[in-house]
Amino acid sequence: MAVVGETLHERYLISKILGEGGMSCVYLAADGRLGGKCWAVKEMTPSGTPEEQAEMKCQFDREAEILCRLNHPNLPRVADHFQEEGRNYLVMEYVEGETLFDLLEKAAGFLAEETLRDWGVQLCEALDYLHRQSPPIIYRDIKPKNIILMPDGKIKLIDFGIARLFDLQKISDTIIIGTPGFASPEQYGRGQTDARSDIYSLGATLYNLATRIDPSDKPFCFSVPSTINPELSNSFDNAILKALNLRARDRFLSASEFREALSLRHTTVLPYLAAPDESSLCLEISDSHVIFELDDQARPAEKMITIRNTGRKSLKASLSTNRTWLKVQPDYFEENQQKVNVAVDLRGEKRALKHRGKLVIETEERQFPIQVTVNIKPTVWDTVVPRAAVSTFLIGQALVPMAAPFSVAYTYMLFDPEEKAVQKKPAYAAVIVAILSTLHFVGLI
Repeated sequence: MAVVGETLHERYLISKILGEGGMSCVYLAADGRLGGKCWAVKEMTPSGTPEEQAEMKCQFDREAEILCRLNHPNLPRVADHFQEEGRNYLVMEYVEGETLFDLLEKAAGFLAEETLRDWGVQLCEALDYLHRQSPPIIYRDIKPKNIILMPDGKIKLIDFGIARLFDLQKISDTIIIGTPGFASPEQYGRGQTDARSDIYSLGATLYNLATRIDPSDKPFCFSVPSTINPELSNSFDNAILKALNLRARDRFLSASEFREALSLRHTTVLPYLAAPDESSLCLEISDSHVIFELDDQARPAEKMITIRNTGRKSLKASLSTNRTWLKVQPDYFEENQQKVNVAVDLRGEKRALKHRGKLVIETEERQFPIQVTVNIKPTVWDTVVPRAAVSTFLIGQALVPMAAPFSVAYTYMLFDPEEKAVQKKPAYAAVIVAILSTLHFVGLI
């Protein structure tokens, strides 16, 4: 290993060690040719058998090859690479800041969801850039220790030591590599890693940051994040748990799709999922936001949704609603797949263009809320004539002597049933005013 004070390649003066790992050591170095500009110099640490060292050398060369041609604000730039006394060095942009691992260690409580979403979106943009290279670059080791937060809030993904170029012809990776807990199942010899492997690792990273639970303690077993951190939203739960699906085909298909889900703060667009471990449920709900479009509020309506459990624990669930006009059938079941009828009946409810309610599925583990929205098609009075203007018109007619009672009554008769219900009180008031105005006009009062 190099030592502090040593000059490498007759140019880079080592000032301190930034970090050490199983395959490498990273130093802070001043560039003697560029006025002392700081670089991060990475040295490959030789270890193991000659065959293992040869493999490490190949991985190091691959990292240099990959980084030299990349240019993205969330990735470090590579300036140089060289060999010296049998050791391999990579010179890259020095990223000032602290790793998300260190930041989480210092945090007193849970990190804010909006902050996690921002970091996740930035990382998705970096992954999307890598995956769109030709051939695609698979990072394979996303974890908080490999992510630096800079003072300006920008995220940098560092350390490409185990990245690989995607080969469509390969069935599986030749070696098992990655960080336990953050590495996807296919990184353990179960298949070839691809873009969805990085999506899994990013999901595990965000899970770790959101819950403060280290996935390496129990790999492949994740609880619903909001059961640990109640401040998290349902949509955040959905996005993280979809990314963590054990089957690659059931994750997001791309980093851009994951980024879109993280960007939708108040919208639920994914199936609800619970933890995919042996002791938990894994719920998939066909419609996580039930929307009714009705022409008439007086007309009842029904929709069918499917609730399916793909976990290993048997499902027992009760269903309830928070509105009298919202009904669900059945209200209890013990099947791993169940069709549920959701019905709305707004007769007798106050007239409105939008009604909102909630259907709650309650299991032994937690509650799963499903939003229900009923949109009522607006009438001509909703879209053309403001209701306040109609009321003002009725009262205005009441001030016309003699014909006012008949004018008000005739106008009220022209209204459709819904508008009559809305204008009932203003119309009654207008008739009373009209009668009093007429009696005053003829001198009876």
